[in-house]
Amino acid sequence: MMESLPAPPAATPRSESDFQNWKSVKKHRSPAFRDVPSNERRGHSCFGCLCDMRRAVIACNAVSLVFALVEIVAAITLLALYEELETKNDDQDGTVGASSVEWFRFNNHEMSKTILGIALGFGLLSTVFFSLGIRGAKQYDTSLVGSALFYYCVNVIANLILLSPLGVLFAGLAVYPHIMLYLELRNGIMSEENYINERNTCCLV
Repeated sequence: MMESLPAPPAATPRSESDFQNWKSVKKHRSPAFRDVPSNERRGHSCFGCLCDMRRAVIACNAVSLVFALVEIVAAITLLALYEELETKNDDQDGTVGASSVEWFRFNNHEMSKTILGIALGFGLLSTVFFSLGIRGAKQYDTSLVGSALFYYCVNVIANLILLSPLGVLFAGLAVYPHIMLYLELRNGIMSEENYINERNTCCLV
């Protein structure tokens, strides 16, 4: 007697549990419900064609940190030189000589000291926040990245008040990667675990 073939599978689930299993399988197989592959890059590139936002924030703060250190050295040097020239002039006749006017071009001694002191304090404060930005990007820390972002926003406002277009431009350009990295960290797009997928560079490093 000829052996009968097994019956084909049912076209529809025959119980509630079978229906739920069938629905789950269909969901995972359907392109409309398929999750983004874990190895697919979802983050933004800086200005659309440069490095990833983590690298952009590190590079931005590193450059800013160098300028801040130069500002600190310059302010300390000028303050020391000012004190030396002022002491020499006081020893001579108690007046400010032409050399002091040539170096500083300030009619008021206290004003020159105040301005240099503010520049020195601003440079020291900048090194703190720029260092926080670098550390935050390296450690994927939203609070540290947010602190650096806040400081750059303050810089934009300060340069607007001082009518410094270059200062507004540079600080504004720095705000952009910080906002994007902060959002990517908050949304889980950028993390230590998936950075191997988000990593993007415009150089050989």
